[in-house]
Amino acid sequence: GPDTVGGKFLRRFWQRVYRSEDLQSRKAMPIRIMGEDFTLFRSESGKASIVAPLCAHRLTRLHTGRVIGEALQCLYHGWKYDKTGQCVFQPGENEQFTQATKIAAYPTEEYLGLIWGYFGEGAPPELHRFPDFDRPGLLVAVPVEYWPCNVFNRLDNATDGMHVFYTHHESTSRDSGVGSGAGAEVGEMVSRESPYGIESMMPFGPLNAYFHFIMPNCNMLAATVGRLEGPPGAPQAWRCELHWRGPVDDENFVRFGVWL
Repeated sequence: GPDTVGGKFLRRFWQRVYRSEDLQSRKAMPIRIMGEDFTLFRSESGKASIVAPLCAHRLTRLHTGRVIGEALQCLYHGWKYDKTGQCVFQPGENEQFTQATKIAAYPTEEYLGLIWGYFGEGAPPELHRFPDFDRPGLLVAVPVEYWPCNVFNRLDNATDGMHVFYTHHESTSRDSGVGSGAGAEVGEMVSRESPYGIESMMPFGPLNAYFHFIMPNCNMLAATVGRLEGPPGAPQAWRCELHWRGPVDDENFVRFGVWL
């Protein structure tokens, strides 16, 4: 929550809140992250915005409303709010009262096929970029996953590269072409603390996997996934992945992922 040590810390970073392709134009959706509810909507021009969950008038949930032009209109009495949270229309009220009505709004950006929000105090920092994922390639934002456990259970697992080759043996064998002996071929995992978190490298069989845990809740990994089609000696194919795990509340978390 916003008044906890962990909540205050996470709010110093941009957080992923939705997959871009899942939010259609002129649609509003309820979102919950870090123990708080918000409204996410996409205007007719395609701009995504995050505002408070409730209308200032009668506390109606705004995601039930309609997106008209660049504003979100409350379903109950028609009050309309723009992306800054400013009320821009109130039927039956004078203009001065309308101008004095405003709800909370939050900086919103789209990057790597995801919608990001900043929920901390003051001006947001610059949105962190990932140059490896800005280069040419097939960029895929994978389906969002919700899990019924505390996010720290998953973050503890996120830095544990060794479990991948046993817990996820079937999928790693399918992706990499390493057979059933993959577990026996795993080499020594080398890890070190880095300025941004933890950096690890693990050889398994003829392949290598590289893991980066980026504070506060991001995993970046790169691994060979077999060889490209072609003559003997064809180059190996690589896949780079980004994963973020963020708390929905203390008992649930959400996972966003991007593959190149």
